[in-house]
Amino acid sequence: MPWLAVGLDDLDVFCAVLDCTPAELLLHEPSQARARRDELKQVANADAAPVGSPVVPRLGRNRSLPPA
Repeated sequence: MPWLAVGLDDLDVFCAVLDCTPAELLLHEPSQARARRDELKQVANADAAPVGSPVVPRLGRNRSLPPA
């Protein structure tokens, strides 16, 4: 099942419409939360630049130059 984020304001609306409490809508699944956290860590580590890599400026993309 894909990961889904619901804001607290939205949760209040759902509960008002369905006449229920948040506890009746939410399931506690620590194993899935742990798996998702591990997956996010792997993605973050894969995207990280290697230590000591040169910084390349991105000029020509409608960006201003840094202050002199």
